[in-house]
Amino acid sequence: QWFGLNGEVVNVKEFGAKGDDLTDDTVAIQAAHDALGANGGTVFFPPGIYRVTTINITKPARFLGTARLASRISALSATADVLNITQQGAGAQELFFTSVPVRTGGSFIRYVTGATLGLVQNCYLEKYFIGIRLSASINRVDNCDIRDGATTANGAGILVDDGSDHWINHVTMDAPNASQPTAGIQITSSGNINITDSDIIHHGTDLLVNPGAGQTVASLTVTGSYFDTCSARAILINPTGTGQVVRTRFVNSWSATATSVGILLLPGGTGALDGIEFIGHHSVNNGGHGLQAEPGVTNLKIIGGVFAGNTGQGILIAAGVNEFSIIG
Repeated sequence: QWFGLNGEVVNVKEFGAKGDDLTDDTVAIQAAHDALGANGGTVFFPPGIYRVTTINITKPARFLGTARLASRISALSATADVLNITQQGAGAQELFFTSVPVRTGGSFIRYVTGATLGLVQNCYLEKYFIGIRLSASINRVDNCDIRDGATTANGAGILVDDGSDHWINHVTMDAPNASQPTAGIQITSSGNINITDSDIIHHGTDLLVNPGAGQTVASLTVTGSYFDTCSARAILINPTGTGQVVRTRFVNSWSATATSVGILLLPGGTGALDGIEFIGHHSVNNGGHGLQAEPGVTNLKIIGGVFAGNTGQGILIAAGVNEFSIIG
């Protein structure tokens, strides 16, 4: 089901788009979008490679390809957001996103504040700096392949930096080892965010939760997901300044084969890292500890699971960690 769409369909080639991997098709694609009525509809991309700078999506529009490898959008700018979404009920399906220059900034798909009820589904992204940036509420990323990001620091496959009620489902994110040095999934601000049935591999940190001053990540739930084979830590939860991480749960998930620690809980400021549970979690074969909790962590629960084969301790609880339990 697509949110907020009617049956109107426009074909980008009818507005002059070439899709020949040579022509700048930005104006033609923007014209196709602008031709939709106020209630939006579908912007259809026949097979081809469409070079663009920025398309501003101001209507509840679905950008739809024929298949994720057949209909391609290729960025012409190293830093511009490619799909800049400012309207609720908009998104992309069955599209391939890539780039002509090496990306050093910007996002392939950007949901700004207020652009709620969005969906990115069955898409393939490569050569991104930020693949998908979620800065609005009630958005979903489903069944996407996100691979081979740019080597520039501070990039991520998915960045969540505002809003609430996000869903990241069935995502495979991989790259040559450490080619995305900062994060696979990065969360700096969100409420009620769910990551399910996903596999994140070969980043600096596969899952980075690092709210800064004035930011909060609350009610993060990770279920049945893998964070594996990274050049630093598989999972790093590191609030800084007054940033807070509260009510976080990992269920039947995996952090393994990291060069350093499998899971590092590291409060870095005056904010809270309060209420985190690992239920049936496996943290194995890491180059450091399986799980390391540093001073300032409060209400840590480890229930069942396996913490084995690590170079350091299975579980290391530092002095200054309050109210923790390890059961079963």
